[in-house]
Amino acid sequence: MLHTEAGGEQTIRDWYANSSYAYHRHVRVTVHDESFEGVTRGMEPDGALRVEMPQGVMKSRTGDVTTLRATSLGDADR
Repeated sequence: MLHTEAGGEQTIRDWYANSSYAYHRHVRVTVHDESFEGVTRGMEPDGALRVEMPQGVMKSRTGDVTTLRATSLGDADR
């Protein structure tokens, strides 16, 4: 599937459609010794996860993503 002309894009679309991480998840992304927290806001066409933080949207192509518990009822919808 990845070796077809639209293989990469199709794989990303399929993952995006079936992912529980793509939207509205409070997450921590850890890359090497650094981490940041925010709310997931979808994916880039190249598969990077968009994470919204107070200072803007970060795009993560690598790292460990951990779901965090919401600290209040509205946290997951910000």
